[in-house]
Amino acid sequence: MMNKKGWWLISCDVHANFEEILIWNLSELCITSYSFNYINKNNNLGELFIWLPKSNWDKVRIKNLEETFLRLFRSNNHDFSCFRYESVNDNDWLNNWKKYWNPHPVGKNFYILPSWFKSPEESKDKNIIKIDPGLAFGSGDHPSTALCLEIMEGESMFSKTVLDIGCGSGILSIAARKLGADKISSIDKDYLSIKSTKENININFANQNGFQIYLGTFCETINNFSLNSFDYIFCNVIAGVIKEIIPDIPKVINQNGKIILSGIISSQKEDIIKLLNLYNFKIDQVVSKKDWICIQACSIKST
Repeated sequence: MMNKKGWWLISCDVHANFEEILIWNLSELCITSYSFNYINKNNNLGELFIWLPKSNWDKVRIKNLEETFLRLFRSNNHDFSCFRYESVNDNDWLNNWKKYWNPHPVGKNFYILPSWFKSPEESKDKNIIKIDPGLAFGSGDHPSTALCLEIMEGESMFSKTVLDIGCGSGILSIAARKLGADKISSIDKDYLSIKSTKENININFANQNGFQIYLGTFCETINNFSLNSFDYIFCNVIAGVIKEIIPDIPKVINQNGKIILSGIISSQKEDIIKLLNLYNFKIDQVVSKKDWICIQACSIKST
């Protein structure tokens, strides 16, 4: 019987110009604990490190992942070599994960601070968000998350109601509260993400007042709990999921409410925009970082 405790540490050699494709595919595989370490920045060679919980990944799944990577590398004309994995305990995982993630500013006013760091001098005039991402997506350094935060800080969210779909680490929900949002509903279908969201909210505010956190899919949750009347809706997931939920968003957003969608790669932008227009959303802005797109749109549904 497989030991359910501990982690697999997986690594493989990468080239920097393949990073965006890998990040996208890791997101589709629901793998969120990873980092890139470029040993030789001059020739852009480095390693990808992935941490996977043994409770969800056995050796058969690891082998399937290796084959998936092999196909992905070859289809994009990249060499695939040195796919390695080893067993690590909880403390080793925690220490490895932490050493690759450092404090960093996002946008003009946000400062993302790993929960185990003290606030540096450069963050004193910033809106600090403390995050311990664990197994959940959303450490703030991924382009799709950074784009959301950059758009959010340009909005007036004081006393607004917010829905965060696919909340991951809770980073966008926390940012909304930092910007003055009054009532925030956070949804994720992954219990590890819900756990991470709750923990990070407590790290930042010492309580969960003003937050409602739901485990489940978007459609299940809005129906089961009669959620509606949101001023802002965020969704930083993948384009396939975004396409699925857009038809139901008009049911829960206020007239002139705004939606911020991210996790979209440039080739998917036009499909998302067409779908938004079909469901009576006016595009306010489209911003990009590397090959990632974030779309802000406004509901123009009739009353």
